[in-house]
Amino acid sequence: MKFTLNGALTIGTLDGANVEIREEVGADPFLVLADYADYLACQDQVTTVWNDTEHWTRISILNTARAGKFSSDRAIREYCDEIWNVHAVPVKLPVNEPGFLT
Repeated sequence: MKFTLNGALTIGTLDGANVEIREEVGADPFLVLADYADYLACQDQVTTVWNDTEHWTRISILNTARAGKFSSDRAIREYCDEIWNVHAVPVKLPVNEPGFLT
């Protein structure tokens, strides 16, 4: 996920966070060994796209933009709601004191 949030394009196994990432940013399916030739072909495509700086930059930015679901804010909110059963507490911040923006 950290790589995705920083614009990395991912080739990986279809498990864990990769399942969610694929749902959000789109598929690059393959199965290691059974589809090894397809994997190598995909790596060739990666090389081709990498050499096209404009295209690589565009899809890298789109990959990052579509990965918002994986922010720590969402994960913490879900843990609060679904695991810890805790709720947000409003906090009133001081206004017009040095060091605080108003």
